[in-house]
Amino acid sequence: MKQTEKVEIMNFDQEGYLEDGRALVETGKQMAAMADRIADEGYDAIFLMGVGGTWDELMQLEYLMNKFGDRDLE
Repeated sequence: MKQTEKVEIMNFDQEGYLEDGRALVETGKQMAAMADRIADEGYDAIFLMGVGGTWDELMQLEYLMNKFGDRDLE
């Protein structure tokens, strides 16, 4: 595709953005390992709680867990 114009986002830190992505991947690996340990110990429920405004952040997690998990969550 031919480039017709260059768009630049002011104050965008591309390397910082990519580093955040790498850190997120590592955190995901740690969370998966923790979930495996919890399941191996016999627990079948994990409760996530927050105070004020966290419900909308947890809705994204609920969506992903329902999409990729093996049971529906509430």
